[in-house]
Amino acid sequence: MPIEQQRAPLIHEFASMPPLVPMRLAIAELTAEHLTLTAPLDANINDKGTAFGGSLTSLMTLACWGLVTAVLRDNGLDCDVYVAESTVKYLKPVREELIATATFTDDSDIAACTEQLKAKGKAKLWLQAKVVLQDGTVAATLSGKYAAFVRQ
Repeated sequence: MPIEQQRAPLIHEFASMPPLVPMRLAIAELTAEHLTLTAPLDANINDKGTAFGGSLTSLMTLACWGLVTAVLRDNGLDCDVYVAESTVKYLKPVREELIATATFTDDSDIAACTEQLKAKGKAKLWLQAKVVLQDGTVAATLSGKYAAFVRQ
């Protein structure tokens, strides 16, 4: 399914995960290179009036997951995608809408991953995500390894 047609299926998949529904996330932009998700602060606020760290991590993790899922579908592959490992850094408090953008790292080769999935049924990809404030300041980062397995 082409990238531009995957917004609704991804939102449906996000909505099918009960813990995500209260986050009220939305897809702001989806391309073959990045996925940007947003969520309102009022649904993801902590006791200090800033974004809950778990919401920031979830949004970045989901942006990466959604990007891998969409790009693999765009390449004709139906896969289960899992986060295998991730590292998160919280750099600044977030007092506004949460905006997380995921991209592939230089270590991820989509063509090679696609070939490996077709040959072996599994592959790993490396992604990064960041939450950026409206003034351009990076508030949080995630680097992660994602595993994809072709569905039988």
